[in-house]
Amino acid sequence: MISDAQILLPDVFAQLTVPSFEYPRIDAPPALWLIGVLPPGPPTAWQPPSWWPELSQCRVVALAQGTVADHDLTDLVQPALDALADEGVLVVAGLGGREIVAGELRVPSNARVVERAC
Repeated sequence: MISDAQILLPDVFAQLTVPSFEYPRIDAPPALWLIGVLPPGPPTAWQPPSWWPELSQCRVVALAQGTVADHDLTDLVQPALDALADEGVLVVAGLGGREIVAGELRVPSNARVVERAC
């Protein structure tokens, strides 16, 4: 097939994914390498937030909506913040690049909300 040519013709075809995201293929050609994602460029002037030292002082739970459907944070983020409010953890909730809107979320004292978690 023509669609197979991009993988079968070169000596190596580097796919930007990891095995855990792919359907297992025992028939995958040896030229197919799953190499992960390209790392982003270094941040230009990143400064850690004031709460950064807290990350080494307790267990941390990273929280994100987990889908591209992040327009309604009450689907997952708010219920998880509520459920973890009384736990002995620091919750870091990443909004996937969304702007943080004051009052949109009830943020317990053990949680920090950031536009991007990575």
